[in-house]
This record gives sequence, C-alpha cells and structure tokens, in this order.
Amino acid sequence: MTAIRQILFIAALPFEAASVRRHLDMAPSNGVLSAFTNPPYHLVVSGVGKAHAAAATGALCSQFDPDAIGAVVNIGVAGAVSDAIPIGSTWLINQIHDAATARSYYPDMLATHQLNETQVTTFDRPVSSTVNAPKGGLVDMEASAFFEAASMFVGPEKIICVKVVSDVLQHPPRISTKQMSAAIESAMPNILTVVHNSCACIAQNPAMSLNESHHEYMAGISKALRLTRTQQIQLHQAVTRFIHMHPSTPLPAFIPQQIKSSRERNHCFAELQQELLR
Repeated sequence: MTAIRQILFIAALPFEAASVRRHLDMAPSNGVLSAFTNPPYHLVVSGVGKAHAAAATGALCSQFDPDAIGAVVNIGVAGAVSDAIPIGSTWLINQIHDAATARSYYPDMLATHQLNETQVTTFDRPVSSTVNAPKGGLVDMEASAFFEAASMFVGPEKIICVKVVSDVLQHPPRISTKQMSAAIESAMPNILTVVHNSCACIAQNPAMSLNESHHEYMAGISKALRLTRTQQIQLHQAVTRFIHMHPSTPLPAFIPQQIKSSRERNHCFAELQQELLR
C-alpha cells in the first residue's frame, strides 16, 4: 500500500491562508511560524516578499522526508499585466521569472488538468503600473523564491504554483481582502484536483532516475559553459523533465563552444533550455 504523501501549502498573507484553512478544516500547529495542519495537509503563512517566502518554504519542507512530500504548493493572489486576464480567475503557473536576477524557473506539471496556464514575474517591490512590467502574465513578490527553496527538497514535478488574480495593473480595482479570500476559496476544489492528480501521476509513474550518461551529459555542459550553481540546478530540472516527457528520445546534442563572457554563456544556456523544455 502506498503511503499517504504530505501536501504542503505556502501562502504569503493571512487572508490567502484563511481560504485554505477553511476549505481543509485546518487547526493551528505549534511552531515559530504561523502554521496550520490537518494531515496530510500542512500550511504556513510566510509574510510578503522573497526572503519570507524562501524561509517559510524551507522551514516547512525540512519537517518531512523529501520522499514523503507529494506536493509543495504556493497559493495566493497576483496582479495581471493586462485586463485580458479577468479579476478572480485562477491560473496554474508554468514559468516563473525573477525580475531582479533575470532567472527563470519551470514547475513541471506532468498530470493533465483543467486550469488555464500562464507565467508570473516576481518583483522585489509592489508593481503598480505597467512601467518595467513584463509584456504579459502575472506579477507577484514570492513565486521565484518559493520555487528556489522548494527545489532544495523536491523536484519540479512536485512544485505547484497557483495564483488568483486580484487586480490589473492598468486599472487597479477596489476589491476587498474578503472578496479575494472568497475567490480563492471558491477555486480550492479545482486547485486540490490539480494537486491530487499530480500526486497520483507521480505515484503511478515514479521519477526516472538519471543514469550515468545523463550525469556525464550535464557535467560536460556545466564545465563547458561554466554554469552557475543556480543554472546547474535548472539544467538538472530540464534534463529530468526531458527524459520524463521524451523517454525514447536522445538528449539534444550539445556542441561545446568557446564562451568568452557570461552574456554568451547565458545565451547558449537559454537556447539549450528551450530544446530540453520543448
């Protein structure tokens, strides 16, 4: 019999967490952080910003053996760049971009689902206009740090980021936290369906172990491009996803190039990522 996997939720604000708590009938849990539980569900309220999100995610994940974790879920509100994205709509995040570091991260949703997908860009400060905002998708202040911290414990196939749209940058509406909490709670059945389907998919199709040739492939690329530690993690995630999605297909050929600058390195690595994530 398969052991029940633990589902970990991280929310930045109390009103976001309240929606999860009510729906899952969670009770307060002892600890330094504002935490709640109803096993196998566990929730922490991180506070706003990347530092808080990273600390809370790491603290919650460290309480469990990585193999016992079924999913790590960031849930909360985000702003939409365009009014083409309705207020109150729920989105599964397929790409997270950090505005400060220019790094991108890719949650790996292996299970089929019914939610719309988009990208989110994480900023260090609140974004109130479209100046310096991305061309599309959503904006928030936690997703990139959440993903980085969760990646230290589980693979990208167990990392889920869901955002409910609270406002549009061009036309910020007056919407109360009570209304947003209700919108999140109404989305919880669909969010839990995604989480449970993801856990079932992983249980039925265990993550394929990387073999020696895969590690040699990554080591050669890391050495040739002089990848940073973060890029090495991203490469590992991309290779893992590739062999999941294309189990009978050889990894994309990599021809070492003479890299003269970090800009050339980043460009070459980005092209390789596109190949692996196709």
